[in-house]
Amino acid sequence: MVYDICVIGGGINGVGVAREAVLRGLSVCLLEKDDLASHTSQWSSKLIHGGLRYLEHYAFGLVAASLAERERLLKIAPHLIKPLAFLIPHETHMRPKWLLRAGLFLYDHLSLTKGVAMSLPKSYAVNIGEDWGLLNKFQQGFVYSDAQVDDARLVVTTAKSAAKEGATILTRSAFVSAQRQQDHWLIQQQHGELKARHVVNTTGPWVAEVAHSFGLEAKIKHVQGSHIIVPKLHARPEAMLLQNADGRIVFVMPYQEQYSLIGTTDNPVSEYHAPKISEQEIEYLLDLVNAYIAKPLRRSDIIHSYSGVRPLYDEGNKQAQALSRDFVIKQAEYSTHLFGGKITTYRESSEQLLDSLSAHFPHLGKSRSAEQVLLGGAYTAKELTLKTAQWAQQYGLPLEEIKQIAARQGSDTEQFIANDRGACYAPGLYEKELRHMYSHEWARSAEDVLWRRSKIGLQLQAEEKDNPGQKEQFSQAIQQYLEAQA
Repeated sequence: MVYDICVIGGGINGVGVAREAVLRGLSVCLLEKDDLASHTSQWSSKLIHGGLRYLEHYAFGLVAASLAERERLLKIAPHLIKPLAFLIPHETHMRPKWLLRAGLFLYDHLSLTKGVAMSLPKSYAVNIGEDWGLLNKFQQGFVYSDAQVDDARLVVTTAKSAAKEGATILTRSAFVSAQRQQDHWLIQQQHGELKARHVVNTTGPWVAEVAHSFGLEAKIKHVQGSHIIVPKLHARPEAMLLQNADGRIVFVMPYQEQYSLIGTTDNPVSEYHAPKISEQEIEYLLDLVNAYIAKPLRRSDIIHSYSGVRPLYDEGNKQAQALSRDFVIKQAEYSTHLFGGKITTYRESSEQLLDSLSAHFPHLGKSRSAEQVLLGGAYTAKELTLKTAQWAQQYGLPLEEIKQIAARQGSDTEQFIANDRGACYAPGLYEKELRHMYSHEWARSAEDVLWRRSKIGLQLQAEEKDNPGQKEQFSQAIQQYLEAQA
């Protein structure tokens, strides 16, 4: 078989291209050298947002497009993407009130320039009470709307949706080389070879290296973004956007109900294969948050931390913070290479990339990716909330467990919690869903399951002090089960 397209890279951009292509009538194979979402795509800020801070760099087009995409993604993945309100405490020595008001007014309305109305609440001024957990000097602020996403789960679900339409997804199958033969590429991968008429390179931090093998020279800047996770800082459901004296901002977001996620940093790096948070980044995040909150955070409060490297297209000698987060599409001979971008615009970049291939594939259909919901997205967020309560009563499971499963599987949840769900392999993870993770979600290790197919790993890590050895026990049981399926 000769595929129309071979996609190299199984992050959000790669699976987005695979889904877009197969929905438009092309045959697709995707190669990922490790697990889906095992690099940059699982280490994001977990936001689907317009990028409020990009307005200061006059990136109005990027913000407008991102806000429009936010609306589309809320509709096609309501189980994975949830509205989230953000408080901006007013800091008198930084951005003045008039500037914040003007920026938020633009933010509320820019999506209209793309023909998409905003469904989320518009911004408003607010008096800050004690329940925010902030220092007394912060009395006033503004609240605006964006959305939060389970990033790795979005990658896996997009890949599942592509596979259901006919795409071939090959994980742990590293791209080795490609040789042009008449009307197709002969592609060597870790476990054999395949043929494809066109190659799409979505390898994130490795994009320039892979592009070089197809004769395309390009420069990117690797920028590391790091986050820390701590016990929840306040009881309110809103997140916070905190301003720093250096002009940067940091988010403090509710995460997995029990925690707060704090980030991100923006540091140029030369090492991008196995990024780790630095001592300087930890100090930066703690110092910034402690300048706002009433009860200071200590290093010992950190439950977990992570770092991801973003490959930003090199536009010259700009500082990392000023580099565009927009995507750039470059063509070489029978190959297309995607640079930069962010999780919010993955669907738009996939659509534009496929549009650029219309001359190669005259039978290319129209884009349907903004209308067709992802697997598990058949219920609205409100409908899914009602369903979880019904399922908990019907099947006699704790509501919190049902909510965890529904956050992963959405409208498909019931098939995993019926009476034949099997043994429990971790809190809220039963054999039937674990088997599905192996057979339909490409999970091959306990890490795949605990950190990318679910976020149970974070829960186990947080409980390790009170239950030493529990994390290892669950991990070993899951690993043994997966190996037995092979």
